Amino acid sequence: ANIIFIIPVYNEEKNLKEVLLSLKKYGKILTINDGSMDNSENIAKKYSDYYLYNKTNKGYDYTHKKGLLHVVKNLKKFNFAITFDGDGQHIANEVNKLKKKIKYDIIIGNRKFYNRLIEKKISQISKKHFNIIDPLTGMKMFNVNKLKNEILQLNLKKNDFGLFYLRWLKNFTYTNVLIKVKKKNKKSSMGDTKKVTEKFYNSFRNIISEVLNVTKLWKIKIK
Repeated sequence: ANIIFIIPVYNEEKNLKEVLLSLKKYGKILTINDGSMDNSENIAKKYSDYYLYNKTNKGYDYTHKKGLLHVVKNLKKFNFAITFDGDGQHIANEVNKLKKKIKYDIIIGNRKFYNRLIEKKISQISKKHFNIIDPLTGMKMFNVNKLKNEILQLNLKKNDFGLFYLRWLKNFTYTNVLIKVKKKNKKSSMGDTKKVTEKFYNSFRNIISEVLNVTKLWKIKIK
């Protein structure tokens, strides 16, 4: 399989070099610097095969979409793209578990624990309706050849918090793979405030209502 890793980066100088070096034997690397203010840019340029940047901080979702669009439009030799976080949470050799499921169009690496309570609640709803255990995971594998048309229609102006792929599920094959992850050794670049929690849930609620065409939505108490 011809694989490229898409790594969104925002102020990840603490972990980025180790992450990039750990992935070298598994495929090529596209790093997108999302307006970092630390040394992430220099590290990314030195250890990545391809490098993009946002002039200002655009966010996790925008940066993921930008990476997928770049692969489909400009790096057509790659058949598969794996999204991989730059914060050191993900473990490189867990990629082999995703590769074993390569017959599927979308492979979702599900974690055993979640960084936020809202992620656990969203996962419970997602498992019930989509049989996806961890929809907010940062490690996913996409067959970019099969998903080309869907990727080209991605809306960079809409923040889906990485959940945009849920819109594709009814037309493509997908599966879950249990992956090991490390605990974060830094604060989330997205933040952990109540406001962020509400945005996560509202984005998920909007997508799931769109996909399932439901009008009655779940109410989750945001703490």
